Amino acid sequence: DTAARRWEAPRWITRFEKFFRRSQTSRCLTAVRQELSSRRTAAKMEDDQRQQLLRQRNEEQRQRNEENQRRAVQDDAWWQEKQQMQERLLATQDDGLIEIPNRTVSMNQIAYTFDRETQGDNKTIEELDDAMDIEAGKMHAFVGGVGTPLQTKKWWQIFAVMLLILLLVCVLALFILWDAASAVPPQLQ
Repeated sequence: DTAARRWEAPRWITRFEKFFRRSQTSRCLTAVRQELSSRRTAAKMEDDQRQQLLRQRNEEQRQRNEENQRRAVQDDAWWQEKQQMQERLLATQDDGLIEIPNRTVSMNQIAYTFDRETQGDNKTIEELDDAMDIEAGKMHAFVGGVGTPLQTKKWWQIFAVMLLILLLVCVLALFILWDAASAVPPQLQ
């Protein structure tokens, strides 16, 4: 602040200002000021301001229209993309629906084959169960008859019973192996 107060304009500037005030130009400036404050000039300035405001509104409206058109184009593109995606999805579903009968037929064939194999396995298991029951009955009869000699203290009787039990186990194992070998399908042999 103090530096600005201490500063003085050079003399030539002050002289120029004094000359300018006195000259013809100052009269022109006064006339211009009077003209600017006149009604006609005020009306012209108001008209110019209205036209400027109208131009701005038109420009804003044009920009809004362009933005709306751009959004409409984007929305159309988005809807077309969604529609194409739905069409692809429907086509995929149609293809899947066409394949369902083929898959159903193959599943039915697999189920039929599985059922036949299960029935065969069940029949084999029943035959094996019957054979085991028969052999268990024989074993009970044998063990019942062997129980009496086991009460003896003669070693040769005990040895004979052990030999018979070993022979029975071997015969039973051979029977099980023979039955299992006959149950294997010929394709796997």
